[in-house]
Amino acid sequence: MRRGTRRGPPRPVRLLRHFPHRPRQGCRCSPRISISTPPRAAANLLPHGVARRYPNLKIILSHAGGLLPYVAHRITAALVAETGRGHEEILEDLRSFWFDTALSGGPSALPSLLAFARPDQVLFGTDWPFAPEIAVAVFTGEYDRYVGPGTGSHHAIDRNHAHALFPRLS
Repeated sequence: MRRGTRRGPPRPVRLLRHFPHRPRQGCRCSPRISISTPPRAAANLLPHGVARRYPNLKIILSHAGGLLPYVAHRITAALVAETGRGHEEILEDLRSFWFDTALSGGPSALPSLLAFARPDQVLFGTDWPFAPEIAVAVFTGEYDRYVGPGTGSHHAIDRNHAHALFPRLS
């Protein structure tokens, strides 16, 4: 049986026709890439049944899954039409991903993530050393102050969920 853990969007990312993206001319990277890549990557895996064929493969979508928690139902509707699979089955497959909180501790991203994701599949993340220290400090501070529904204990997100994913580190 295949097993593994992968952080970030799977490569290569085949663009799904429902979520086209073309970088601006002369721009190495646009903000749209970082927020739309995780949902496109996740949506590209679902028609092929990857989540169901490889239940021991754990994929961590960075940055709270980008737009995924917010657009999950739109992706689901598109995939129901494209594949004929059931709505709840596709949503369950989308929820099978793991998510980190890197640069997503703010008052709008975190509640969306916690409302969508399985509670035990949210991991603490900062995006350090790639993000500027000020950004890491701001979003980590927002995360630390967040006491809304779904957080339960920050300790679980900060540590316990990672131990469940990587038991050898316990």
